[in-house]
Amino acid sequence: MLEADAKYESLDVIMPHAREAIMDRTSPTEILEAEHRVIQKVVGAVAVLAEGLGAGQEPPIQTLCSVVEFMRTFADRCHHGKEEAHLFPFLEEPGFRRAVVP
Repeated sequence: MLEADAKYESLDVIMPHAREAIMDRTSPTEILEAEHRVIQKVVGAVAVLAEGLGAGQEPPIQTLCSVVEFMRTFADRCHHGKEEAHLFPFLEEPGFRRAVVP
């Protein structure tokens, strides 16, 4: 398995068609924005799971495991890795200070 495929594996489990939606983008910023939207959807799903917990419902353990794996591999390593390695240094060039870049 290629390294890029391994980074997207957890995404494929959570949202099977999200990879195509991301890869259809043409610019690096469009790709990052598409990834943000995918991450937001997963976070929204976690909120629904949390509401269920609050109502006394048993959470689907496999879903929780998949969400944790997604956040560790795709959101943190893949997406945030791109921002740290490419976007933030690029923004620093014209004078943005890292402390003010989210």
